[in-house]
Amino acid sequence: FYIGEWDKSLPLDWIKEVIRALKPGSWIVIFTANLSVTKVWEAIEEAGGNCKQLFYWVKTNPPPQPRKNFCSAIETAVLATKGAVKKWNSGGWNLNYHITPTVNGKVRTNHPTQKPVALMEYLINILTEKGDVVLDPFMGSGTTGIACEQLGRNFVGIEIDEHYFNIAKERIENNNQQKASKLELAA
Repeated sequence: FYIGEWDKSLPLDWIKEVIRALKPGSWIVIFTANLSVTKVWEAIEEAGGNCKQLFYWVKTNPPPQPRKNFCSAIETAVLATKGAVKKWNSGGWNLNYHITPTVNGKVRTNHPTQKPVALMEYLINILTEKGDVVLDPFMGSGTTGIACEQLGRNFVGIEIDEHYFNIAKERIENNNQQKASKLELAA
C-alpha cells in the first residue's frame, strides 16, 4: 500500500548530508514506516550519526483498517544525534512516545502524512532551545514550521512538491499573522 509515488522507494542518501550539516550534539528525528526502521537506523549510523531511541506517536483516532487486520495507531521515528547529546530539556523519566489525535477539521490539509502541531511542539521543546535552527528537509504541509514559530525556534523548510510547499507557506504565514494579532490584543 503506497500513499504516493514518493512512498514507493526509500531513498536514504540525504541522511548523510543532514548529518554533515548538523552542529555537534544536535538531534535528528526521522519518521518512517515501521518496516523501514532498521534501514533508517543503519543509514544514520553509516553516515556518522548516533542512534539513541525509537519514538512513537500514539494516535487516539487512527484511520480505520479496511482489511482484516489491526488498525495501526502508531507512527515510528528514529531519534539520533551527531556526537554527544548537548540538549535535552526533559528529565530522565520522559517516555519515548506522545499521545495525540491525528489532524482533523479545518487544520487538516490534503497532505497524506500531516502531523499534529502538538506532536512537533513536544519533540522540538525537548530537543532544542529557543533561537535554535530546526531543519525539516521534507516540510510537507509546514507543521514543523508552525511548531517552531510557536516555540521561538528558527525554521528552515525544504519541500520538492510545489503544491505542498504553497500549503506550508500559507499555513506558516497564517500562523504568524494570528500570533501577531494575539500580541497586538495583549498590548
